[in-house]
Amino acid sequence: MTGDSLMDRLRALAGELLVPALLLTYATDYYLEVRALPQPETNLLLIEPVYFILLGCFVLFSAGRVRATFGSDRQSTLDEFPDAGRLFSWKSLTFVAITVTYAVLMPVLGFVVTSLFYIVSLSLFLGVRSVAALSLMPLITVTLLYVGMEWWLRLPLPKGILL
Repeated sequence: MTGDSLMDRLRALAGELLVPALLLTYATDYYLEVRALPQPETNLLLIEPVYFILLGCFVLFSAGRVRATFGSDRQSTLDEFPDAGRLFSWKSLTFVAITVTYAVLMPVLGFVVTSLFYIVSLSLFLGVRSVAALSLMPLITVTLLYVGMEWWLRLPLPKGILL
């Protein structure tokens, strides 16, 4: 290993895997909750394939990042991404803060309202500036999720005080 220490590379790898690991943790929790509901064969029609695709993508992504971080054929991740050496960058912490706020407000404001704000907030944070994308993407996504969960799968979503 040249250029940087093993600890720097491990920190860089942990920083890159933090957000995907949080997403996988949330998805796993949701999958296990849905699996525990009555009639799991019906309730898992949508979440089970999506969950296993997400799990496979996480494994492939993690393996790729390990190879890129420790492989001798590539330059260090720290050279490519200067902020990668910090375990908790402001970007990771902002994502976590937005997500925690979403989870805390959902029972109060309801699924529809908090999901709209969540998608718009994350889109703005990720650099989306198109008014069409900022308005259509959240509306289409939340509508499809609501219809799929409430009407098709008959899984109640938090209504909150606004819906």
